[in-house]
Amino acid sequence: MRQLTERLRCRIEDGIFFSNGEVILLQRAPDKGYAARGRTTVEQLEASDPDGWVDLDPSAVVEREGLVVAVGGGPLEGEGFVAVAENGQVIWILHLASSEAFSAVRLEGDCIVAVTDEYPYRAEWRIPLADPAAMLVSSRHV
Repeated sequence: MRQLTERLRCRIEDGIFFSNGEVILLQRAPDKGYAARGRTTVEQLEASDPDGWVDLDPSAVVEREGLVVAVGGGPLEGEGFVAVAENGQVIWILHLASSEAFSAVRLEGDCIVAVTDEYPYRAEWRIPLADPAAMLVSSRHV
């Protein structure tokens, strides 16, 4: 867990950033929260904006059999992330500029369940470990 939470950085774009440098860019989708809008690489994003990196601040962590999931926020209001590591190596990071910071996380089978709470809304994010782009978001007034 220490490696995942010591210094966690990510690109500023809304997307899922994989350890091999691939990126699934995301956009808001009214029916499920976010949807894939294209694919690129970290290298291409960095070429267009070399300074587009943010430090992430974990606020909750859950562990299971070598798998670590950390959630939290970034330096800007509204930013949130979910990071997954296995055996000390980051597998992917979901970064969203306007999700609000993630405040809680748990594992249910092969799915991450993460929570964002920003009055007057509470959202529950169900994110499949093997296919994070297939996430579903449900939101309600609190």
